[in-house]
Amino acid sequence: MSASVTVVRYEPSFAAEWNRFVAAARNGHFLFDRGFMDYHSDRFTDCSLLFFDKSHLIGVLPTNRHDDTVYSHQGLTFGGIVAGDRLGAERMLAVFDALRGHLAEAGVRSLVYKPVPHIYHRRPAEEDLYALFRHGAELVRRDISTTIDYGLPLNATLTRRASIRKAQAAGVELNKSDRWGDYWQLLTAALWARHGLRPVHSLAEISMLHRRFPSAIRLFTARAPGGPILAGVVIFETAAVAHAQYGAVSDEGRRVRALDALYMFLIDYYRPSKRWFDFGISSEQDGRVLNLGLANQKEEFGGTGVAYDTYRLSVT
Repeated sequence: MSASVTVVRYEPSFAAEWNRFVAAARNGHFLFDRGFMDYHSDRFTDCSLLFFDKSHLIGVLPTNRHDDTVYSHQGLTFGGIVAGDRLGAERMLAVFDALRGHLAEAGVRSLVYKPVPHIYHRRPAEEDLYALFRHGAELVRRDISTTIDYGLPLNATLTRRASIRKAQAAGVELNKSDRWGDYWQLLTAALWARHGLRPVHSLAEISMLHRRFPSAIRLFTARAPGGPILAGVVIFETAAVAHAQYGAVSDEGRRVRALDALYMFLIDYYRPSKRWFDFGISSEQDGRVLNLGLANQKEEFGGTGVAYDTYRLSVT
């Protein structure tokens, strides 16, 4: 079945063709644009692949390699095979046959594969899940995200609605913002104080990515009237999804429920233009521990669960 599928390793000369394909794919995402992927190319050994049926590009796979394992991709939240309209179930099986053969010839022993969650699909694109099953892949990690479906009535709890009233009484201002430097100071201090962690992206990196993707990466903040930032959230936008990340709040912001008010503002802000509002995962330690407080907080805004899965496929 794989005879007609050709596997080609990515090189920079393919960048324009890769980006055009990702932009039109059924499960494309700006995370897979080379302008995003390549910002941290110094940290990963890229071995991304393109799949051709005769002369037609039918799929791409963002990957990096470490030792004898290929990952899809360690620098991205997810990123399985990005599928064009020509890549139906039969061709996907052929792609996986060709993929395993290509990896085996390169001395790879296993593939760690993170499919694109269905909420990010422009059209259904889960042929890769079927191919993983057919090839005996093992589910090795499952994280749980919390997502609001805008096609259903919002069901936020009274507790979260009360938070909005408290923030309003304090005069908290909720808006888009370009104060990345000020917010990154707040975010860095909050992450270090609560978790002993630093943001995955430095200020220079997130600023550069915002300049490259200004309509897809946006900062929203809650501020005291004429005063400092009390809370903030970074939104990664796709055609159907507003994905929230890097949420943080100061001590004063926590007192006036600024972050809760900002989330409710964002939920309403994106309602006319998106299908989903995704809060991101609340699981830790490879998905085996649930952060109960974080999960409950997100669910109180009216969200319910979406799985982010990881598979391991033996190549040899």
